[in-house]
Amino acid sequence: MVRFFAASAIVGVLGLSGCGGGGGPGKSAYVDKANAICQTARTETGPLITQVTSLAGSLASGGASTAQRLVGTLSRLHTVAAGYLAQLQRLKQPSGDHTAIERFLTPLGQVVNAIGKAALAVGSGQLPAALGLLEQAAPVAQDATAAAHAYGMRQCETVVAALG
Repeated sequence: MVRFFAASAIVGVLGLSGCGGGGGPGKSAYVDKANAICQTARTETGPLITQVTSLAGSLASGGASTAQRLVGTLSRLHTVAAGYLAQLQRLKQPSGDHTAIERFLTPLGQVVNAIGKAALAVGSGQLPAALGLLEQAAPVAQDATAAAHAYGMRQCETVVAALG
């Protein structure tokens, strides 16, 4: 259970990546900009991921107050991740690379959405549903990791790879 929350949180961090219009910069320039955004995202979301992991681990003994803190932390993580996703979506993509970039961005967007839905589920007292959402996000995160690696976005890849 803790692993799924942590995995989703980390994936949400990476869900930060998005895509922009075509005809833009070369691949190297795009990768540099995306990696810079992912590095900043990792720095900002790392403490949130740590909190999610800790709170998820103490849900059984912490009761309603722990669940409320978890909701707040997941919500904050979702907000931060969505903000970085928007930044990355504004990046112009290199001509001809849209499909390769979408192989990374689409699953990351799905993970960001899963984190938001999981926060709502925990807030509604539906912990099993929240866990299910996060479990479903884990293989999607692996797809994002593979796509980031294939395109050369090493900073984005390492954020997603933290899912383990």
